[in-house]
Amino acid sequence: MQNKNKQYQKRGRPVNKNQREQIINDTAPLFMQFGPHLVTIEMIAIELRISKTTIYKYFKNKEMLFTAIVESKCNEWYPLSLEKFNMEAVEKSLYDYSRSLLMMLTSEENMNMERMLVAKGAESRHLSGLFYTAILGSIRQLLVGQLERMHVRRILHVHDAMFSANMFIAMFKGSEIYTRLFMRLKPRPKPKEINAYCRQAVQLFIAAHQIPSSPVQRPGISVL
Repeated sequence: MQNKNKQYQKRGRPVNKNQREQIINDTAPLFMQFGPHLVTIEMIAIELRISKTTIYKYFKNKEMLFTAIVESKCNEWYPLSLEKFNMEAVEKSLYDYSRSLLMMLTSEENMNMERMLVAKGAESRHLSGLFYTAILGSIRQLLVGQLERMHVRRILHVHDAMFSANMFIAMFKGSEIYTRLFMRLKPRPKPKEINAYCRQAVQLFIAAHQIPSSPVQRPGISVL
């Protein structure tokens, strides 16, 4: 055990007033290198040269620390704030949003973490749930709010905001671009290909949510 612990005695930084953020930032490389399954509070304490008590002061357990790291990384990967969504330029706003979303999903850090969680299968069910909620769950809730506002302002016809948000995210999480990168297939998509895909996906999404104009009831067709 002593030899194993020496492996993590790499660096230490003095504690400061931003200690919680420091713990998050300094622990992230451990999770990325060894995976959330192998990292322990003891390893983290040795790596950061602080006591386990100090870690528990901010995080009740490893899972809470892992969630905080994912949320922190999500903010780094996903700089576009939906709160600044421009309702006067919906197509451009959705395009910027979709491109940020796809770049976040296909970032090496996100991909590596997903690969590790998938490789562990049933062992990672709980941690996978935390990872999913921290990233896609929060993004989806923000998108739901914006879609509901679009519906109220009659910019788009959004019958079910949650369903539409899931559909929007699925166009990128389930895209061929994402699959190729996740499986490390070559060639890697070029920025031009990514931009074109995002633009077409947004146009398709908007077309599916157009405000109906004087709908005419036809036999066998229900107008929502």
